[in-house]
Amino acid sequence: MIMANPLGNLNQREAVIMFKKKFHKKVMLPTYIPFVTTDTGASLDEIPKTLTISYHNKNSKSTLIVTIMINIQPKNVLPPLPMSNVKDFIVLAHVMGN
Repeated sequence: MIMANPLGNLNQREAVIMFKKKFHKKVMLPTYIPFVTTDTGASLDEIPKTLTISYHNKNSKSTLIVTIMINIQPKNVLPPLPMSNVKDFIVLAHVMGN
């Protein structure tokens, strides 16, 4: 029995390349991870248009999950984000650990 990777079924690099090609958007990933990463994984979903990258440390059980979501709402519905020039996507981050 083949088990799915709980961090995502894709390699991070491959998922970013696929996301860029599929949606014609740039991808900005964290330059700092608050722990040493031992495992990574990624998933790409077409509906909703999201790229999720997971960083994990198996020793400390810390996990950082970054989700990039293309903004599909009309531009006049959502107010602009303060102090941001990001117009085409939203980045969500969730950190779990000890």
